[in-house]
Order: sequence, then C-alpha cells, then structure tokens
Amino acid sequence: MKRLDALVIAVILAASVIAMALLSATRDGADADGLYAEVFEDGVLLRSLPLSEDCDDLVTTQRGFNRIVVADGGVCVAEADCGSKTCVHSGTKRLPGEMIACLPHRLVIKIAGGEAPYDAIAY
Repeated sequence: MKRLDALVIAVILAASVIAMALLSATRDGADADGLYAEVFEDGVLLRSLPLSEDCDDLVTTQRGFNRIVVADGGVCVAEADCGSKTCVHSGTKRLPGEMIACLPHRLVIKIAGGEAPYDAIAY
C-alpha cells in the first residue's frame, strides 16, 4: 500500500466518523424545542401543547374524556374512559409525525413542528 492510499483511507474514515456523530446528534429526539402536540377531535384542532412545557390536560368531549400528559419532551394519554384503552397503551410520542389515536372518542394527537426523521409510519 502506498503512502497516498493510506492517506485517502484515513481521510475517508475520519469523514465517516464525523458524519455519524453529526447524524446521531440531530436524531437524538431529546430536544423538544419547536415541537408541539396537536389535539384533534373529528379533524378539528382543539389544542396545541408545546412539548417543551410539562402539563397535564383533561380533554372532555361528548364521547368521554382523555387525560393528556406532556412531560420530558413527549406526550402520552395517561387515562381515558374508552373501552379498549389503546390510546393509553400507545406510550409516549416524541418525534414529529408520530400519533396517538382514541377511535371511540374520535381523538387524534399528532406531534408537529420540526422535521420528521422519516417519511411515513407503518404499524
């Protein structure tokens, strides 16, 4: 191996390490600045909750209630009076584009703001 080959390999490796460090820092998801949870009922925006501020909000509709909790840069449904409680078991969402749905209450919570790290979500 020639000296120039070794130099080219070293430059490529250094560039790869730097690129991976930058990508992992931007995809961390811990920074909630600019992100917010949009709460919709039947497609109508009810609330917009910033993920940078912790809150405990009760959303009451004709069909029932959902207790929405924003904490540590994420949003979850902590309690609901629907039958299946799928929304409660959905866990905490932190990334743009992620959603929580409570179909019996016709409620959807979507993370908005920022840039989604992917094009679509499939379950």
